[in-house]
Amino acid sequence: MEAGKYWMAPDAGFIRRMIQGHIGRQVGRLASGAATTSRYSRGLLRFLGRHGMRGIDPKQYTIR
Repeated sequence: MEAGKYWMAPDAGFIRRMIQGHIGRQVGRLASGAATTSRYSRGLLRFLGRHGMRGIDPKQYTIR
């Protein structure tokens, strides 16, 4: 969520809005359990975890 706030500027273009909607749907499906067996959804989440955290320190968000 934190990384997405910086990626999605208020004047984001059409392509960025489409990508953001797609990612939101896929993550929502994973969170609800509807797509936990989908290779695509799990791969997208893995990709976003590796490359989508530009400049964000995940240590501050860990649950202790």
